[in-house]
Amino acid sequence: MLRNPRQVISSDRILEKVWGYDFMSESNIIEVYIRALRIKLEARNSKRLLHTAQGVGYVLREQKS
Repeated sequence: MLRNPRQVISSDRILEKVWGYDFMSESNIIEVYIRALRIKLEARNSKRLLHTAQGVGYVLREQKS
C-alpha cells in the first residue's frame, strides 16, 4: 500500500504478497491485521489513513477534510 498510495489493493493481492500463493485462508486474517495497522497508524493522528473499499480491498490515503 505504501508503494501504491491512493490505489485500491484487493484482498487477494494482499494475501498473495504477504503470505504467498500457497496461503489458503477462509478466515478474517486480513481484517485483523488491517485493524491492528489502523490502531498503530492512527494513534498519533486523528485522520483515517487505511480505508476499506467495500467488496474490493483496501486503500491508503488521507481522509478528506
